[in-house]
Amino acid sequence: MAKLYLSSLLAVVVTGSVTLIPSTALASTAVHPLLVSQGLEPPLRPQASATQYLEQGQQLAHSGDFQRAETAFRKVIQLDPGNTAAHRLLGNVLYFQNKREEAIIEYREALRLDPNDAFAHNNLGNILSEQGKREEAIVEYREALRLNPNDAFAHNNLGNVLSEQGKREEAIVEYREALRLDPKYAAVHNSLGNALAKQGKREEAMAEYHEALRLDPNLAAAHNGLGNVLSEQGKREEAIVEYREALRLDPNFADAHYNLGMVLADQGKREEAMAAYREALRLDPNLAAAHNGLGNVLSEQGKREEAIVEYREALRLDPNFADAHYNLGLAFDQQDKLAEAIAEYREALRLDPNFAKAHYSLGADLYSQGKLEEAIRESRQALRLNPNFAEAHFTVGATFYSQGKWDQAIAEFKQARALFQTQGRTQEVIQIDRLLKKMNAL
Repeated sequence: MAKLYLSSLLAVVVTGSVTLIPSTALASTAVHPLLVSQGLEPPLRPQASATQYLEQGQQLAHSGDFQRAETAFRKVIQLDPGNTAAHRLLGNVLYFQNKREEAIIEYREALRLDPNDAFAHNNLGNILSEQGKREEAIVEYREALRLNPNDAFAHNNLGNVLSEQGKREEAIVEYREALRLDPKYAAVHNSLGNALAKQGKREEAMAEYHEALRLDPNLAAAHNGLGNVLSEQGKREEAIVEYREALRLDPNFADAHYNLGMVLADQGKREEAMAAYREALRLDPNLAAAHNGLGNVLSEQGKREEAIVEYREALRLDPNFADAHYNLGLAFDQQDKLAEAIAEYREALRLDPNFAKAHYSLGADLYSQGKLEEAIRESRQALRLNPNFAEAHFTVGATFYSQGKWDQAIAEFKQARALFQTQGRTQEVIQIDRLLKKMNAL
């Protein structure tokens, strides 16, 4: 379970590896004056003790004693079943005790009693979002904002769900509105940074992460996001510093362990990478990306059967994980199981038609099966997506060679050679030189 951070309003920030998973802002559980100022003061009843229990429950919730707060709010409801605030506040403390279904019941009861309770709509949206019911969550967030357009929490939460749906421009609009309302909302700067990073706007993303950390130096999610951008820029040592700081602040941050593992694997530090992936999976066994990363390290170590187990687990958790299908295909290739490999590459391409490496690998396997025209087609697709894909040029050249089209083959081999030379891959250059000499082409 992801870590929850409490602010004075029990605003919850849940962290993710690249994007901030929807935050769950329980915006009305602070102190009794907030209820008064928001017009949410329950009407006085003959049972004065109901009001006292409500105040006591809020104080306990504010101090983090959710179990005793639950008892107090249940006492309010026992004395005053129609108390909307008590149902909503009970939903809040149930949420913090991981009693999600019970919390939903309380939020829905609060909304039955008062359909205009904006906070209850927001909080119900948070749980629906966590359950993957994004469209239902969006309905709740939009209703919360219709009732209270100045709720920065609800704008942020709506932005998070839109971002998860890939609607990043819409998400950015919501984040910017949240920041207009509350410029010091560090978690939203982080969320905006995540959205910008996914658009490839790295410098803007970094500016948002830095602002988030200026406002809250202990925001682990922002250190993690900053690490991701630095890693994409090839600044691996700096990225590692950020991931380690995120983990110092939150040792149970599974995604930061995973991201650290990725950078360590890129540096060839396999044992350290494996340890990071295993720690991520200890904290979150359902983190498909970590299973995939662990599979990659095991494959590099020649432990193919173990790697296949990890790839299959990643795909069990996320059947639409194109990278895991591709990596499973590579593992099958290493076992000379071409039919199985081809099936995985095709599935990866069904999920991501612009996956250049999958086009290349599929083309190479089709070449091995003697399906030369199909091999050329897939290799050409790889080159359309990545013109500097040296291996794909080589596969096209090999296919032309097999067809006796030497002039075309030589042209492709020379392009592959030039690219390999630019990439500093001396062994491949030597092999192509030998081949061209054999063809009397040099």
